[in-house]
Amino acid sequence: MTEPKKHVEELIKAVENLRFDRFLKAKEEGLNASILFLIMREDAECFSPNYRIDPDFSNALKDAYHKGVKIIAYSFKNNYKKESLEIMPFKRVKIEF
Repeated sequence: MTEPKKHVEELIKAVENLRFDRFLKAKEEGLNASILFLIMREDAECFSPNYRIDPDFSNALKDAYHKGVKIIAYSFKNNYKKESLEIMPFKRVKIEF
């Protein structure tokens, strides 16, 4: 099992193991499970896992999405200036499975 797949499956278990009443309380408190992808290309319009390279991770990610784990992706351009990193523009991209 790949490490990324293992982490995704742990988030699925966290979402599935919450009893309904605990789930509602967690939602009220703003808690949820999420995976954030940062794409270092300002021209990206969508994110999709690579089924050819890592089908196990790709399928686990799709399963996580359908079980309530939020999948979020942002694209940006990074500019290195002296000893700092400037990230802009920061835009949300569509997720495709």
